Amino acid sequence: MTNKVIFILGPTASGKTSVAIELAKRIGGEIISADSRAFYTGMDIATAKPSIKERQGIKHWGIDLINPGKKYSIAEFKVYCEEKIADIKSRGLVPIVVGGSGLYADSVIFNYDLKSRKPKEDDADAKLQKLSVFELQELIKKKGIGFPENYKNKRYLIRWLENDGKMGEDRGEINLDYLVFGVYTKRDELKERIKLRIDKLFNQELIDEYINLNNAYPGALESITTNYYPIIKRYLNKEIDLNEAKELAYYADWHLAKRQLTWLKRNKYIKWYKKDEIVDQIEASIRINKN
Repeated sequence: MTNKVIFILGPTASGKTSVAIELAKRIGGEIISADSRAFYTGMDIATAKPSIKERQGIKHWGIDLINPGKKYSIAEFKVYCEEKIADIKSRGLVPIVVGGSGLYADSVIFNYDLKSRKPKEDDADAKLQKLSVFELQELIKKKGIGFPENYKNKRYLIRWLENDGKMGEDRGEINLDYLVFGVYTKRDELKERIKLRIDKLFNQELIDEYINLNNAYPGALESITTNYYPIIKRYLNKEIDLNEAKELAYYADWHLAKRQLTWLKRNKYIKWYKKDEIVDQIEASIRINKN
């Protein structure tokens, strides 16, 4: 038993979820997802959530927390994640936080003081809400504050503007009980993994998932950061064929992976290992840092 909290980070399609499951089986852990898209119920295939079978009996937290269209802030996630960490440790198990959404994981790793952020002005927020994603992006360009990781997410863009692009800069000291690891994947290998995943996911089940969600939550999918639903919409409207849809999904995922890697490389505490060696390396690190 260790008092450490394990963080496993990496870009989309790097295999971090399977790594976390294998580690949890070895050391007696439970997994907390820090993937901002996995928070939403019903968005299973498009977000590549592990199925019940794939979870192999390992408890997963941070999945299916809210309905599409609902807001779930980084501050809310931080509180939730820290509560789950305490709960898991109280039961003699090891918390394993997994994610590619760097800002969510960083909020816990660096103990962001989210309460100190600039308060929202209701009038200003209302004005931003009326702008389209493109208009928000243009406003960010004019302000010269760079783009956030999720640059197509309207709520994320609004938060970025409200905080003058300083989200993620108010880092505190890392908790000494936190061990942070990254799944290293060569560029060509990551590209191939993305292609294979898209070939696996792009089927009738994904199309049905989009149709069902769009019927249940009209308009909600437009505000959620996911690469596939807008593409499926274009496919159903006969604007593109299936091969073109897969190609668009590939480029969207690859650009997402590059943005995630750019964010993660800012974290000097991440120890990077290849997928086939990382579980052994984490176990060794736990033994060395055992308290």
